[in-house]
Amino acid sequence: MDNFRIAVVAPFPLSTDYGSSVRVVNELMLLKNAVAQGYISESNFEIDIFSYDVSPTYVNYLSDMDNIRLRFISALNWCTNAYRMGFNFSRVFLDSFLIGSFLRGVKKYKYVHMHTIIPMIYFYNLTKLHLLNTRQLAVDVHGIISYEVGDKKISEVVSKIENEALKMTGTIIVNNVVSKRFIEDILGKSYNIKMLPDAVDTRIFNPLKESIVRKLRRKNDLNNSFVILYVGSFTEVQGVDKLIESFEYVAKELSNSKLLLVGGRWSYPVYKMYKKKCVRKFGKRIIVKPSVNYIKGLNNLINLADVTVSPKMPSTQGNQKILVYAAVGKPIVVYKTMTNYTILREYGFYANEINAESLAETIMKAYDALTLKKFRSEEQIKYIRENYSLTSHSLMKTLARIMNEL
Repeated sequence: MDNFRIAVVAPFPLSTDYGSSVRVVNELMLLKNAVAQGYISESNFEIDIFSYDVSPTYVNYLSDMDNIRLRFISALNWCTNAYRMGFNFSRVFLDSFLIGSFLRGVKKYKYVHMHTIIPMIYFYNLTKLHLLNTRQLAVDVHGIISYEVGDKKISEVVSKIENEALKMTGTIIVNNVVSKRFIEDILGKSYNIKMLPDAVDTRIFNPLKESIVRKLRRKNDLNNSFVILYVGSFTEVQGVDKLIESFEYVAKELSNSKLLLVGGRWSYPVYKMYKKKCVRKFGKRIIVKPSVNYIKGLNNLINLADVTVSPKMPSTQGNQKILVYAAVGKPIVVYKTMTNYTILREYGFYANEINAESLAETIMKAYDALTLKKFRSEEQIKYIRENYSLTSHSLMKTLARIMNEL
């Protein structure tokens, strides 16, 4: 039987400290598990992954893929250090090279899976040239760009381009119910929109023994501190400004509190600005680090924290980091959005208003829950493993339904 050939187009580095990479890699692992469980009718896959660059850690992580042959095509490994998050004109130039690399073998693929809406602009033209059938195309949107752009005029222009790109897609994949409803309101419910929630590898993310955690805290000079952790990019959309502002309130209440901010490598000038700002205002009370290896280092980092925070504001984006926090069994402070509540349910600590005061109050509620031993860590871990792990049967069946339709 011929292999089922898939092209995965990911216009960003598959790096172990870049959020969108996690969804790409987790979907491949979920595919492997779904095939092993017999949920997918096809049993042999050949998958070519087109991206800017691929971390050796991910290559090793994905090396044991039964019935799935992976081939990484790093068309732009020379540009990774110059890569910056978000839309910019240099990315239009770089994406052209990436799509060109894919086009050389376009007709051999039965299915093309794109990550983020950005490459859809190129594929729109490919369908017009009859190089691709729209049924062959699926886009995993990751988030609605026009919803997240602050400027109204730019948002209107982006929205028109975004909508046209989505209309010619065979399958639209979203990771949260808000994105699904948002797209249905614009395009109508007749379009093939599927929801595949984010997942977490619970083999990697789990609680460590207390003796190991104590060693980690001593090593990082956090032994007697109340540690609040944020992992992710340093942008306004991610809510980092509000978190730093909220720490001013928390620091007054808890003299031993420290805020640990990790991320920002993909917007390095912004990272340097935040670090300078935090050191000037809080000294050693805020620790700022540029990155962490998702597979090799993040679990240790989360284990040494007392409370974790994800102050992301747009509901149309997924919030994969809270799954990682939850799998380790840590209290999680978030804004009360439908996306966050759908994932965390009764296990989250919710700030009702999007401001620093509300965020600080909620961090203190998490602190009180820990102090009074009211936080249900073990129940939270069990809930995440059953519903959002890579071995979750409900997630495997969801992916299987999408694949079997092809």
